[in-house]
Amino acid sequence: MGLQFRRAGLIAAAFAALSAGSTAANAADVGDFYRGKVLRIVVGYAAGGGFDVYARLLAENLPRHLPGNPAAALQYMPGAGSAVAGNYVISVAPQDGTVIAIPNGALPVANYIRPGDGVDTPKMNWIGRLDATDSVGAVWHTTGVKTLDEARARGVVFAAASQTGSSFTIPQMLNRTLKANIKLVMGYDGTTSAYLALERGEVEGMGNAIWSQVKRTKKQWVTGKLINVIWRVPEEPIADLPGVPSAVELMKGEDEKRAMRLLSSESTFGRSFYVGPGVPKERIEALRTAFDAMVKDPQFIAQAEQLDTPLNPLPGAALQKIIEDFSSYPPHIFQLTRDLSSP
Repeated sequence: MGLQFRRAGLIAAAFAALSAGSTAANAADVGDFYRGKVLRIVVGYAAGGGFDVYARLLAENLPRHLPGNPAAALQYMPGAGSAVAGNYVISVAPQDGTVIAIPNGALPVANYIRPGDGVDTPKMNWIGRLDATDSVGAVWHTTGVKTLDEARARGVVFAAASQTGSSFTIPQMLNRTLKANIKLVMGYDGTTSAYLALERGEVEGMGNAIWSQVKRTKKQWVTGKLINVIWRVPEEPIADLPGVPSAVELMKGEDEKRAMRLLSSESTFGRSFYVGPGVPKERIEALRTAFDAMVKDPQFIAQAEQLDTPLNPLPGAALQKIIEDFSSYPPHIFQLTRDLSSP
């Protein structure tokens, strides 16, 4: 019996040594590949916006945590709410781990809701998230509206941009399910123009005010109580907005909750990064490992603080799991989401 145990121990040790050797070999292979290479960080918007800030943070910090320590450069590819960049990364770009992209938060589920009108989301390999987008439904103080019930009774006018983004889809779904009485005015090309419209009195609210952004750039709105937040898009509570319900919580039926969860995932994905479908598994794992190390790096954290850029990291594997969960939804949920959020 003792001999059998000794043999078993020797076999286990041999397997452990082989495994360690294989891991070391993979790391060496990844390092050999990335050495001397340039990572292209593809941004689906023009330079100067919030996506650009997070892409620059990644470009300046990820390479030193990645075997081979490659260089990095940004590439701007605006169009169709980052779908132009998304289709490029999935269908055209080299599938070798040298091209990383940051999408609009709505892009990961667009193809579930509008088949053929988005990007083939299940093909994305997620590397990690730097921050969630703490979007909220907000109403200007002069309306006196502080809850969705009060909005329903009075009626409010909201600024909206794309009919596929949360500035439109979430208020529209609230209209369809809860008779929220929100009139949506199209033509605002982003939160900055919507904020200005609120201040000018052109509109009375918006469905995608970014709370952390408001606190940084519109501090007087908070200190002067110039806006009332009546719902939040993320399911996770926002610490300094106690009692504000999530859009998912407002839904009555389970199917409606799942549909709203699809739309609300725009906040969950926030400022996340992905690579294409053909990238070798060992390079995906190397990129994820480097990303996870980067977000814990004091130098990276200090740089984000200096830029007044909030961080709420999430590993790539967790983002991948969310997409897998959505992929298991029955078809009628996707149809319901389309029906409730369409123009």
